[in-house]
Amino acid sequence: MYFYFILSIISGVVLSLPWYDFGSGIILFFVLCPLLYIEDSISVNTKKSTLKICIYSGLTFLVWGISSGWWLCHATVIGTVFLIILNTLFYLIIILFYHLVKKRFGRIIGYISLVSFWVAFEYIYLNSEFSVLWLNLGNGLSHNIKIIQ
Repeated sequence: MYFYFILSIISGVVLSLPWYDFGSGIILFFVLCPLLYIEDSISVNTKKSTLKICIYSGLTFLVWGISSGWWLCHATVIGTVFLIILNTLFYLIIILFYHLVKKRFGRIIGYISLVSFWVAFEYIYLNSEFSVLWLNLGNGLSHNIKIIQ
């Protein structure tokens, strides 16, 4: 159990590295692996898997939000807290939908749904009235323009 908490925190910290000058966006291709490992282990071995997936995924995205958006406190503390909580919930919903689809339809459909949900969410999120343009995986690749082109 502590192992999953450590993996969740590591995943959240590593997820935030591309937003700093020393980080590379290439990490983003592998950063969800610990979270997917946790989801896979819990969904096979546990009856209350959905709640546990929510806890560990929420921790990962909360750590990501705090470590990537802490500097917004200089403008507004309440806005920063609201933003971090809302962003955590948005990304938690993606993982929750992925977990439910994978549980019902199997791994292959689950992994396809994860990519589909994530891309669809980021598209909708970036074109909505409420969006934080720098806290999405696409923006994490901004330091690697030659690679993504």
